[in-house]
Amino acid sequence: MTDPLHDTQPTRPPNLNEAIVDVRPEPYEPYDDGGGPGCLIWGGLGFFMVLMSAAIVLIAGMAGWSDGLKIAYSEATAEEAALIDQQCQLIVTDLNEGRFSLAQQRLISLEAMVPVVPCVATLAPQATARFLESQPTQTALPEATATTESLVTATPEPEATSSDVVNTVPTSNSPYDLDGLLTEAEQLLAEGDVMEAIDTLEAIQALDETYQKARIDQMLFNALINEAERNFRAPGGSLAEAILLTDRAAEYGDIGEMAFEREVASLYLSAQTYLNLNFGEAIRLLNSVLNLSSNYKNARSLLYGQYVAYGDALMASFSSCQAVVQYNNALQMQNDPSVGGKRDAAQTACELGQTATPGPGEGGGSTTPIAPIGVPGT
Repeated sequence: MTDPLHDTQPTRPPNLNEAIVDVRPEPYEPYDDGGGPGCLIWGGLGFFMVLMSAAIVLIAGMAGWSDGLKIAYSEATAEEAALIDQQCQLIVTDLNEGRFSLAQQRLISLEAMVPVVPCVATLAPQATARFLESQPTQTALPEATATTESLVTATPEPEATSSDVVNTVPTSNSPYDLDGLLTEAEQLLAEGDVMEAIDTLEAIQALDETYQKARIDQMLFNALINEAERNFRAPGGSLAEAILLTDRAAEYGDIGEMAFEREVASLYLSAQTYLNLNFGEAIRLLNSVLNLSSNYKNARSLLYGQYVAYGDALMASFSSCQAVVQYNNALQMQNDPSVGGKRDAAQTACELGQTATPGPGEGGGSTTPIAPIGVPGT
């Protein structure tokens, strides 16, 4: 074997093509940080957690709102029961004070409720009995007064010469001094004691309905109309009594404009029996009153209050869309910021779908008033 150090033979240059080694780049491998999730996964998880938090807050808020509405509904139910009890007490008061027409209206309104109020079964017979007791009996005779002006002897004795006894000749077949009673009635009218005069005139009719009939009828008519007008228009007058007096006056003649007064007063009293018990009927009747007389007593303020109370009751019963209608009706009458806030809250609840099925005559979610001002409700 030849020692390369002693080899003097020229060497052949290396073949460059053979010397080039085919070195290929290694394939790229992504950086491995230990096998954990990537940024996209962490971002998606964070977004999901945010959604879950928002959902929990929303559910908690809705639960609080629902509990609040349930509490409000319970309070409204208790308030309605208290109002019904108040109406029952007022019926007893009306019967004791002789306001039979008003008591009848209250009974009718309570009988119309479902279920029927328990006190109706007790008060209805009492009302009938008290009314019958109040009717004048045709057999009742005025008590004779032992005075020189009113003592009458039907068959005068020849020996009765005392100056304390006056023998008058009656102008009818009645043994009583009808002339004296008529004079007394005229004096009472002159003194302004109209109701006493009416009682005296009706006593004359009970004794002898033919005695100066035309004159007695005219006097009764005038007295009844005057007393009815005073009750209709005086601040402290009794509308129920005025209606009864007008009905009695109509038996003797045409009551004229008093018929209009009677109609308006009847509607007003009927509306009062439904206040806070039947909102729809109370609103309808009050609108009818305002159609006939736009400034009648406190009918306008009562109507405004019923619109607001109706909206509150509808909200308590989860009928927010219908509540919007009633709040808008109230705002048409009076721009009250507190009612405006209630309307906005009801509108929001309505848009979220917190509403019940609309009742008859109610458009679900519509803000068109059911009974615009000046137009009776249907």
